[in-house]
This record gives sequence, structure tokens and C-alpha cells, in this order.
Amino acid sequence: MNTSPKNDARKTFQAGAEVASQTMETAMKASKDTVESFIKEGAHASTRGFEKAMSFGQDQADIASKRYDEFASLGRASIDASIAASEAFFKGYEAINAHVLELSKTAINQTVNATQAVFAAKNVQEAAQIQTEFFQAGVSKAVEESTKIGELSLQAANQAFAPLNAQISKMVDRFARPFA
Repeated sequence: MNTSPKNDARKTFQAGAEVASQTMETAMKASKDTVESFIKEGAHASTRGFEKAMSFGQDQADIASKRYDEFASLGRASIDASIAASEAFFKGYEAINAHVLELSKTAINQTVNATQAVFAAKNVQEAAQIQTEFFQAGVSKAVEESTKIGELSLQAANQAFAPLNAQISKMVDRFARPFA
């Protein structure tokens, strides 16, 4: 057996080098596994974060689209209410004008009749009496018809504002609630 101190040192050195080499390989493998795990987890976390961001963005886009549709619907409903109010206003205006036209025709006929009666009067007192009666009837009719025109105006205003009031109530109700 050849056990010289030189051979023993060489064997010890080789054994130490082999242990060191194995230790380095184990450390390198552990380091490589750690880096690969870190990269894998980082990529996975990045993917999850991207997916969450995309999902959040899609959710926000859906909410914005829903709100836009809701506002567009409210806008269309407001336009429809304005059109309905305008139509009701003009119907009321037509009714008032028709009533005033009828009053004008009646007043012209009454004036013609009163004028004929005054000219047919036998004396000045009778003519004055006819004029007084005509004037009193005219004042009474004017008060009565102004009340009627006031009622028609109020009715027209109520009908014109009804669609607007309904739409305003819907909008107030909508804006009183938080957006979904």
C-alpha cells in the first residue's frame, strides 16, 4: 500500500474538491431552481395582475356603457316629454283661439243687432236704454268669458306641463339614487 503523505494529501484534496464540486452543483441547482421559481411566480403574478386589470377595465367599461345608455334614455325621454308638452300647449292655444274667435263672432253679431236696435229706437231714451243694456250684457259676458279663458289657459298650462313634470320626477328619482 502506498500511503505516502503526498498521496494522502492528494486524496484528501481530491475528496475535498469533489465535495466542493458537489456542494457547488447543489448550490447552483438550488440557485437555478430559485431563479426559475421566482421567474415563474413573477410571470404568474404578472398574468394575474393583468387579468385583474383587464377584468376591472371591462367592468368599468360595462358600467360606463350602462350609464351612457341610461343617460341617453333619459335624454330621449326628456325630448319626448318636451314634444308632448309642446303638442299639449299648442292644442290648448288652439282651443283658446277657437274660443276667442267664437266670442268675436258672437260680439260682432251682438253689436250689429244692438246697432240695428238703436237705429230702430223710437226716441233717444229708448236708444240710451238699448245701449245701456247692451253695455251691461257686454261687461257681464266679458267677465264670464275672461273666467272661461282663464280656465282654458290653466287647463292648457297643466296639460303642457304634465309631461315635463313627469319626466322631471323620473330624473330626480334617478339622480337621488347612487349609480350602479
